[in-house]
Amino acid sequence: MILDVQESGIEVHLNTVVTKEMIEEIKPDALIVAIGSSPFVLSIEGSERAIVAHDVLSEKVEVPGENVVIIGGGLVGFETAEFLAAKQKKVTVLEMKEKALQDLGPLRQITAQFAMAQMPITIETSATVERIEDHAVVASGKEYPCDSVIMAVGSKANDTSMYADLGIPTYIIGDCKKAGVALDAFKDAYHAVLEINK
Repeated sequence: MILDVQESGIEVHLNTVVTKEMIEEIKPDALIVAIGSSPFVLSIEGSERAIVAHDVLSEKVEVPGENVVIIGGGLVGFETAEFLAAKQKKVTVLEMKEKALQDLGPLRQITAQFAMAQMPITIETSATVERIEDHAVVASGKEYPCDSVIMAVGSKANDTSMYADLGIPTYIIGDCKKAGVALDAFKDAYHAVLEINK
């Protein structure tokens, strides 16, 4: 992908920390900010024991043990559960709402539930996590024994305040505008380019 962009004559700078001074020096006619989001971590006792789901899915970390508890029953929690079950892990997903997978469309929910039914995955709903212990997660007064805990409770938009007063048209797009899905990011980018080309 990077090679395709470079071959199109677009200047690409990798491993570069962007500063306000750098932008002022370049003096662009417009700025599109797409700096993404960061995984959200619950502020609960023992949260430092949890592994972030994004690190699991990108295979930055290995998940120790056989029994895994995933905190969060949305899309990322489901993808992580499926990923670990395929590695022969026994997975329990804890979701605080009455129903899991609520961030998916109805058809995707059905296919996801069917897929999980074929795997060693258990979903516990209405389970509000209270604390993470050495070898267990306590949620709604019940203890869930485990070897590892994965945090999959969503993402928060990265801070874009640095780009607020540059005096040039600035467009905040994608997850740094609002953590969501790729389709929203493409839509934001499309509308930003239309505005720039007016």
